[in-house]
Amino acid sequence: MCVSGRGAALAKVAMVVVVAGGCCRVRRPPLPQTFPVTGIVSFAGKPLPSATVMFNPVAGDGHGSIALTDATGRYRLTTFTPGDGVVPGDYRVAITKIELGGTASDSPAAVAPDPKNVLPAKYADDSTSGLTATVEAKPDNTFDFALTK
Repeated sequence: MCVSGRGAALAKVAMVVVVAGGCCRVRRPPLPQTFPVTGIVSFAGKPLPSATVMFNPVAGDGHGSIALTDATGRYRLTTFTPGDGVVPGDYRVAITKIELGGTASDSPAAVAPDPKNVLPAKYADDSTSGLTATVEAKPDNTFDFALTK
């Protein structure tokens, strides 16, 4: 079968797209190695469930990590994939526990209550929380945080 004119031009463009797509894939650099980080968060001496724990790198060019505490206040940090851990380094820590304020009405026209952080505001900001951690390249990094009122 002979292709000429406009059909030939389209065939050439299609061939270029197919070839370029196969040979020009962007290669992503490998992810940095992470190490497990776990711990327990308590508030006023009791385990703190459903709190968000955030590790923010002191050096602004690093990778942050996050976790949600379970019913017993335990957490396991995630950076790239669930529960993978944290890249070694120094971190400032922020912790929040968000709950809906007030009570919702059964009326369809009712507005949902505004969410609010039930912990002291200083813990929500890693620059005021006073919480820090140094993650090491080892399999057992544990940081417990006892928050007060």
